[in-house]
Amino acid sequence: MEKGTIQVKVPGSNSRSTERRKKELRTLLAMCVEDETEPKNNLALPKQKQDSPDQNMSLMKEEMKRDRQCDIERKRAQLEASLMKSRKEIKKLKKTIITKTAHMKQLEQSLGIENKISEQCLRRIEKKAEDARTLFEKENQKRKEANSTTAKLTEDIGTLKSELAKIEDILNKYKRYKNILFKLSPPEWQQGSGSSPGPVVPSSREPTLSSARDDTLCKTHIINLSFFGIAGSQNSQPDCNSSKCEEKLELYFSDPQQLLDLMAELTEQNLCLIPHSTRVDETLQELKQTIDATWKKMKKDDERLTLQVNDMEERIRNEMERATLLKKKVQLHDSLKTQDQDILLDALGAKVTEVHCRCVDSRLTNLSTLEKLSSVEYRMTVVLELIENIPEEELETLRMIKDNERKSRQREEQLRLEMERKIEMMKKCFKKSHGESKKITGRRLMPRCIPLGQKVKVSDEDNVPNEEELHAFLFTAEDS
Repeated sequence: MEKGTIQVKVPGSNSRSTERRKKELRTLLAMCVEDETEPKNNLALPKQKQDSPDQNMSLMKEEMKRDRQCDIERKRAQLEASLMKSRKEIKKLKKTIITKTAHMKQLEQSLGIENKISEQCLRRIEKKAEDARTLFEKENQKRKEANSTTAKLTEDIGTLKSELAKIEDILNKYKRYKNILFKLSPPEWQQGSGSSPGPVVPSSREPTLSSARDDTLCKTHIINLSFFGIAGSQNSQPDCNSSKCEEKLELYFSDPQQLLDLMAELTEQNLCLIPHSTRVDETLQELKQTIDATWKKMKKDDERLTLQVNDMEERIRNEMERATLLKKKVQLHDSLKTQDQDILLDALGAKVTEVHCRCVDSRLTNLSTLEKLSSVEYRMTVVLELIENIPEEELETLRMIKDNERKSRQREEQLRLEMERKIEMMKKCFKKSHGESKKITGRRLMPRCIPLGQKVKVSDEDNVPNEEELHAFLFTAEDS
């Protein structure tokens, strides 16, 4: 700090605001000092020329003192202004502190009231929770009692259901016995009584000759049970007051001796039926064996016939394919004879355009075929002249290169064909090894007459040379 400056502490202000204000004051003082020093320096220059150096030094000292005093006064004024502002801010802060303290007291009072209210609410909630616990315990006890009662009721219902199922089984048995006795009674008595047998339980087995014997044996056993079961059922089952239970039992067999006589007759019938059933079983087995043998023979005949049919179909297909090929060859032969010149000219023009595009110019042009031919001929002459100008050694080397390329192509084609043949042979061998071998049974089929060979051979090949042959003819100068 310079001499004469006054340090003033500003109470109650923040550190950041004081630093900002100090920076602003420093910048203002620097600007004022610069503005005042510039005119003084301008006035001092002509005086230096007139006065001596001692006078100039004294003047400079006086001016420096005046500048320092001015600076001190300015700083004082600025500091006083800042003090006034800070005092005003301190007063405002004191007022805000007073208001905030009052507000804090109000908040404390409101918090105390709220705490009291919350305590009261908590007490009420605790009371309600205790009441709810007691109610919940009571409801749990009631629920346990209800569950125990329901369990007992379910057990009783299960026992009742089992008893009902047993009673229904007994009723079904008695109905079966009744139906059997009704069927065993003579038909005259059945018509006279006018009563129909009750519903019989449907049987899942189909009636057969072997099961007839078992049915008769079961009938005899059931009669014995019915004779003793009906009397027991009268004592075991209670009397029913409903209309369904009040059915009158009308039976043909009033005495047990009748049932015994019928049992003896049925046993005699069973003894007679047993050898008959054995004979029938033996005949059935023989018939089954004959049916199986005939079935196997039929299968073999079907397989043999299917093989013959498949062979005939394959031969027919081959003959049809041969016929179609012959028709196509005949049509091609006729079309070549009756072909128009315009079509040939169009084809030749297309080939000439291809040669022109490849040899002369690849761009599209509106030239005619004759013009294109002339350009191609001109190109040929130029190429031949160039070839004649080439020395013989270079020509021989070029020919050797071309021959080597041609031979390499031929070798590659031969290798490719051999590989294809090998692959085809491998496929055929694989099919023969894994496929089912067809055994041709019966007599070999022979044609009625041996077909004659074709005298005229129809060629499918075009007379037009390939592109490779044309290229070799144009660009090789072999002297034939």
